[in-house]
Amino acid sequence: MKFVCPNLAAAVKYNSASRPFRIWDLVFIVLLAMVTYLCVRSSSFMIELPWFPRRAAEWADSSSHLPHTIAFFALALTGYLLRLPTRWVLPNLESRPMFVANSVFFVLLIVVLEMLQLWLPERTFSWLDIAAGWAGAGVAAATCLAAWLTGLRWQASSS
Repeated sequence: MKFVCPNLAAAVKYNSASRPFRIWDLVFIVLLAMVTYLCVRSSSFMIELPWFPRRAAEWADSSSHLPHTIAFFALALTGYLLRLPTRWVLPNLESRPMFVANSVFFVLLIVVLEMLQLWLPERTFSWLDIAAGWAGAGVAAATCLAAWLTGLRWQASSS
């Protein structure tokens, strides 16, 4: 099975159908858990997190939607590069359908995490947060798609 971004295949080699759980899967799970926690915790202020670096927390609290964009960019980029989470559910899916399935997953994840805030008393639902999350996931998708297309052109011109 081909890697979504072939020019990065040398750095992250695997066979999606028979590959066991690896450390990169854990990285994705930790990122997913962290983004989920930050989206649904009772307070939206990062400064209240004792484990979060103070300067980064102050910046995140003063920036309105950019932290959403960065968080979902990191999560989606990791997911696209590793072909997760779709690979866990549909391990034999080809590259293009898996890319689309991952895109649908990230779009729905962003909407669900934001809609969960409707039931949290100190949080508010915001279409701008959804748009910022989609922008981050979209930039990650565009980055992988550009790398994939560049890799295809490079392979075609070298043969």
